Amino acid sequence: MNLANVFHVFARGYSHIKDNTVCQDASWSDQNEKRSIIIVADGHGNKRYCRSDKGSQLAVNCAAQVIDEFLEENTEKSLFETEKQCNDTLTKLCNCIIAKWHAAVKKETDENPFTEEELKEVPETYAEEYLNGDRIEKAYGTTLIAVFAFDERCFGIHIGDGKCVAVYDDGSIDEPIPWDENCAFNVTTSICDEEASKEFRFAEIHNPAAVFIGTDGIDDSYGTSLYSFYLNVINMMQTRGYEDTIGYLREYMSKLSENGSHDDVSLAGIVDTDKLEDIRETVALRIKQYAIENELSKAESKVQDLNFAVAKSERILRNLEEETSENADNSEKIQTMQEQYEKLSAELEEHQDKIRKLKYELEHLTDEESDNTEQITETWEDTDGSTGIDSKMPQQQEDFWHTC
Repeated sequence: MNLANVFHVFARGYSHIKDNTVCQDASWSDQNEKRSIIIVADGHGNKRYCRSDKGSQLAVNCAAQVIDEFLEENTEKSLFETEKQCNDTLTKLCNCIIAKWHAAVKKETDENPFTEEELKEVPETYAEEYLNGDRIEKAYGTTLIAVFAFDERCFGIHIGDGKCVAVYDDGSIDEPIPWDENCAFNVTTSICDEEASKEFRFAEIHNPAAVFIGTDGIDDSYGTSLYSFYLNVINMMQTRGYEDTIGYLREYMSKLSENGSHDDVSLAGIVDTDKLEDIRETVALRIKQYAIENELSKAESKVQDLNFAVAKSERILRNLEEETSENADNSEKIQTMQEQYEKLSAELEEHQDKIRKLKYELEHLTDEESDNTEQITETWEDTDGSTGIDSKMPQQQEDFWHTC
């Protein structure tokens, strides 16, 4: 996969623009005849990490240099023949990146010492440490994801949140790098942690057609629809071409942040366009499958809410009828409640029927049903309600992207 196409796109977060704060993401991609490399990093947003924008850029620079030098000098198969050798090699690679990043942080701080003005919004305890030269790396805290391919091998390393998503040459899709359960809500592991070496995760990615890495601004915009987003990126590459798709993504990132997470967004990818052609029908099929599953999930959630509402209206109606039997005049309230109960019951039956139909369609989904990729594509802009994304594509693209 080392001769595959590489790209990276990014945008300053919508909330950062409104608050007049800097972009804390950094990204990079590069390719030559020997290897392909993609990297993204996301500097932490807490005020304690007052130089995280510089930290993320330093992390990208250091990772790029270490990986590039490593691949230039150490591509012999003996380093990657067994799982243990892979783990040992990747551990050493991560340790080299961490060491180089710490050295770069010290150099940056020596050349540009912290000032009281710069630290006025940093919690006092941390500000004092930075002014005294203690634990300065915390000010630069950042996540890091890197994927590199060479000699038909592909590996990923990762610390912190964000996601690495791979689409394979059989059309399947998953996250090859194990998730870190310590990354939840606004908490994440970081290259600035004392035990960063133990917190790095890595994996070999076997037989990929495309590998994408994105900061959490991407994940938070799509939520459970993240796989659908990446499949639709591939679908657009298959139908509209690689260069056109990358051009559109560059323009789309700002809109994604505005209508989604409001965070900085960075996305990078390694794409084997030849392999994409081989999985055109499978990708189209999976897009339809995820669209049905998304609709099914929303319908099932709606049924749960309606069941609760119907049960509640039944209780209220029963209480009103009991009060009426005790000479209370609740006839008007009973009539109103009866109408509400019947309306809710009808809506419940409608959604239960929708679920039955969606399950039937999902069970009978076959490759023959995906004969037209454009007709069955769901949008990666108009995602489910949890993301808050409801903006429309430019007119020239509206015929291609359809709502979930």
